[in-house]
Amino acid sequence: MVTLELQDISKTFFLRKESNGASFFKKIRSFFYSSKTTNLLTKEFIALENINLKFHENEIVGIMGINGAGKSTLANIMYGLTKPSSGCVITHRTIIALFGFGSCFNNELTGRENIYLNGTAYGLSKKQIDNHIDEIIAFSEIEEIDIQLKFYSNGMKARLGFSLVAYIESDILILDEALVGGDAYFQKKCIAKLKEIITRPNKTFIIVSHSESLLKELCTKIIVMKKGKIEFESDPVSAIEFYKKDL
Repeated sequence: MVTLELQDISKTFFLRKESNGASFFKKIRSFFYSSKTTNLLTKEFIALENINLKFHENEIVGIMGINGAGKSTLANIMYGLTKPSSGCVITHRTIIALFGFGSCFNNELTGRENIYLNGTAYGLSKKQIDNHIDEIIAFSEIEEIDIQLKFYSNGMKARLGFSLVAYIESDILILDEALVGGDAYFQKKCIAKLKEIITRPNKTFIIVSHSESLLKELCTKIIVMKKGKIEFESDPVSAIEFYKKDL
């Protein structure tokens, strides 16, 4: 059963910068006056080009590639944070994503308040969060859950971010470099939790990562991207071998 489809997805960004000949005073004037007084160059950057993919139930799909390959742009489009320049995304099931630990947290709120804030953003009701709050906090192992997040270390934010997502029921889960932020102990704990989650029937998992060992251990197949295109798609061993040879 198909859970997520990408049809002819392309994404182009337009990068604007001042030409080398623009003087300091012209730059100052351009701030106050219309764009006609500026000397700008516009450059197209094709982040994705004609991506066609189908994701299915009970799949754990890894997406890998060097920096700039288009992995994160693709993940953002799949989740709906970024609109494609052309093509369409068809989602048949509920979907959540974790793009880096704590990326949507508010540093002025406490850890507990951030659980409620982000849980609501993921579509949970207060009652649903209430039902899982103790499990989320216990998994994070954060004793200082009721102090402001700005006093948390990056490792503590990492624990809180994954702990929240781990207890949200969804048909499709996208993790974009999510495990990189935690320490070695917590990464092992996350992997163990992921192994538990992926045994649930009818789920789809998409993991964007540079970690060959992580993708090899968890995934049923891997997609290798390069310069906004799909270069290779196969089982983990074959895909990682292709990726290494193509570096």
